[in-house]
Amino acid sequence: MNKSHLVDYVASNLGVTRSDATVYVECVLEGITSGLIEDGRVKITGFGAFTRRHREPRKGTNPLTGEPISIPASETCGFKASPALRERLQPSNSDERADSGHASSGRRGSNQPSSNQQSPNHGIAKPHGPGHAAGQIEHKQRSSARTPGR
Repeated sequence: MNKSHLVDYVASNLGVTRSDATVYVECVLEGITSGLIEDGRVKITGFGAFTRRHREPRKGTNPLTGEPISIPASETCGFKASPALRERLQPSNSDERADSGHASSGRRGSNQPSSNQQSPNHGIAKPHGPGHAAGQIEHKQRSSARTPGR
């Protein structure tokens, strides 16, 4: 799901225009950003906590040349899901997983569904329309012409 899908979800569930839903989503995102800047933490009970994190300067390697480089210190954001959210993301038992088409593929550590699995959307409606047909996966096509030197 991306921001546009989230706006569509809010508009659909609240019965408001897409324009109003965009304002609501932007307001929530700005509130989270503001909280991270001012307080370093935003906790949403039942969902999770966003925390501001400092990364120390470190050494790295330029992948093109193999030369060592210096990576400066930076600020980033982390997220830890609440127990309630983690629980909602887990299938409750093996019978339910089999009934919903989410039987174990036997591939540990893979978050890609096997050929007999459907990708779960966790109850979030996806928009249907041009470029959003049910079951259709969007792919961005890259131009075969590359810029010299890249």
